[in-house]
Amino acid sequence: MAMKKLKFFQIKHKIVNNPGFRTLKEIKEAGYRIVKERDGDRYFLARKEDLKPLLVRLKDVAEVKRGITTGANEFFYLPSKHFDIKKDGKYYELIPKHEGLPRGIRIEEKYLSLSVLSPKELNSIYIKPNKRKRYLLLLSKKDKLSEELKTYLKWGEKQRFNKRPTCKSREKWWAISERPSAQLACNYQVNDYMRFYYCPTGIWFSDNFQEIHTSKNLIALCIYLNSIVCQFFVNMVGRSNFGGGLLKIQTYEVSDLLTLNTSVINLNKKYLEDILLSLSDKCNVSLYEQCGINPTRPIREQPPNPLPDRKALDDIVFDILGLTEEVYWAVCEFG
Repeated sequence: MAMKKLKFFQIKHKIVNNPGFRTLKEIKEAGYRIVKERDGDRYFLARKEDLKPLLVRLKDVAEVKRGITTGANEFFYLPSKHFDIKKDGKYYELIPKHEGLPRGIRIEEKYLSLSVLSPKELNSIYIKPNKRKRYLLLLSKKDKLSEELKTYLKWGEKQRFNKRPTCKSREKWWAISERPSAQLACNYQVNDYMRFYYCPTGIWFSDNFQEIHTSKNLIALCIYLNSIVCQFFVNMVGRSNFGGGLLKIQTYEVSDLLTLNTSVINLNKKYLEDILLSLSDKCNVSLYEQCGINPTRPIREQPPNPLPDRKALDDIVFDILGLTEEVYWAVCEFG
């Protein structure tokens, strides 16, 4: 049976923080609404901005999509198993690695963008573009191709890359530049834990990653996603075995991750970037070591002793959500 809706005069005297409003109209005109405490009979006046939830779904604050699927990585990513590359003014020269490959091919630098093919290439969370040496061939179907570039495309067609399902589905099999780069992404295949990589200038991620696109509080979101609290929620997501001990997490599962409403992180952007940079190089250190837990001993018998960099980042989230270091136990028990 539905509860009867109370009228204003019935609850007016129960509003704890009423500064003197006499009517519901006055309350609304002042930008307030009336909310009831969960387990009692008291009421409060609150503005809309005061009612923001602390936790939301990632899809509510960002768009999540799989990194780019080229259909022929050995063609689109350079260097490759077929070619090395060498900078030559405004061009990159392709250096054949074995006999039978075309020679003298140069590609204009504007068609080659910095990229990440695999998480194995990354030794830090914070991606610095000037450290990257992998390029992705980004061509639009409207581009006017040079004869040298056409020679490279013809070589690709000779290898029947254009007949592969993904390439074949495109109007121009070699045209993949219709989507933007990403500033934030996570590994699609998960070994010990999920890492969320940050590149402030944007970079191209392969389909070994899930891209996360948002224009709001990006660095604050990255702080939360790399926290031990987020890893707890990742552990709760249903994941399927991928073989070799790896697990995979699908795009819709990343989208459904519980995420801190980053509007409540009111800290300086530079400070947050420094915190992230401090933890960045620890991304290939085991999560047990980051948490200061020995997995060969009973976990609950050990007081967590997280690395200072890990603790500094986690404390930001702990303070907002009112959590304690017991989260370290919970995450390590799952592992």
